[in-house]
Formats: sequence, structure tokens, C-alpha cells
Amino acid sequence: MGVFGRVKEIAVADIHHMLDRMEDPIPMAKQYIRQVEEQLDHTRQALIQQLAAEQKYDVMIARAKEMVGKRLRQAELAVERDEEPIAEIAVQDKLYHERLVQEYEGQREVIRQQADLLRKQTVQLTDMHQDLQNRLFFLVSRIDAAQSMKSAYSTLTNLDTDRVARGFTRVEEKLCYLERSMNVRQYGSAASHPAEKLDVFEAQEDIKAELDRIKEAKGKSE
Repeated sequence: MGVFGRVKEIAVADIHHMLDRMEDPIPMAKQYIRQVEEQLDHTRQALIQQLAAEQKYDVMIARAKEMVGKRLRQAELAVERDEEPIAEIAVQDKLYHERLVQEYEGQREVIRQQADLLRKQTVQLTDMHQDLQNRLFFLVSRIDAAQSMKSAYSTLTNLDTDRVARGFTRVEEKLCYLERSMNVRQYGSAASHPAEKLDVFEAQEDIKAELDRIKEAKGKSE
């Protein structure tokens, strides 16, 4: 085996080793993408729940503020009527609902902050998912190219270039022999039918005249 043949074998062996060590790269990449998709779905569901909770707190805050206003009007009316016990109860309930408003607003702010984080995480996961999809496409292309190279190197290694070259030379020699044979046959066919050729291109009178000139020239030379 020549040097080039040995180099081909080494190259093929390296490619085989590299591909064998790749633990199903496409399924692995798809599994990573599925993990991102699962996390993205979980984050979106959490964001939906947070937004629903925020809306619920909006309603609770609105109701509590409504009660604050209602109790304030009751207290003012009780004071005008000089009904101090009723005014105290109204004020007490007003203060209670004011504390509820503060508590609800604080809890709503926490929920809003969590929702903002979930929005950012959703955007990040969406971008990551798109990036991984693009990288998977290029990964598949690279693996296909590597497999094609592997097949090409295997073909080159199994190909007997010397035998192919000798076979091609024999084909050329056979063609040359065939061409020579055809030339010989054409020449022999023309020589075996001179009268037919002359009948086609010359009249009988021209032939007689040419023979007379040849005889005359020969007589003078003698």
C-alpha cells in the first residue's frame, strides 16, 4: 500500500472515531430543546396565573377603597346627627379597609414584580428556543456533511485506483485497435473495386487518354 493509501485509511479511521463518540447528537439536541420548551410553557403558565392574581387584587383594592369611602360618608353623617357610637363604628371600619387597601396594594406590587420577572424570563426562553432551533438546523447540516465525508473517504479507501487506471488504458487500447481495423478495411475495400471508383468519378474516354499519355511518355524515355 502506498503512502496516499495509508493517509486515506488514517483519515477514515479518525472520522469513524469522531462520529462513534458522538452520542446521538441530534436526539440530544432535540432533548435540550424540549427541556427549554417545557420550561417556557411552565413560565408562561406562571405568568398567566400572576396576571390573573394581579387582576384579582385590582378588584379587591377597588372594593376596599369603595368601603373606605362608604364608611367615611357614614361617619360624617353620624357626626352630623350627633350619633357618636355609630360614627366610631364607621370610622373603625373605614380604618380597617384602609389597612386592607395598603396590604392589597403591597401584595399586588409583589405580584407585579414577579410578573415582570416572568415576562423577562419568557422573552429569554423564547430567544433561547429560537437560537437552539437555528443551531439544530446547522448541526444537522454539519452532521450530514460529516457523514458524506465519511462515505467519500470510505469509497476512496476501497477503490483500487491502479486497477481502474489499467482498465481505462485497456479500453483506450481496444478503441485504437478498432479504429486501425476500420481504416485497413476501408483501404482494402477501395483497392478491390477500382473500376467502380473510376466509373463514378471519370469517363472511359479520360482513362484512355491518360493511358495514351503514359505510353507516349514511356516511349520517349526509352
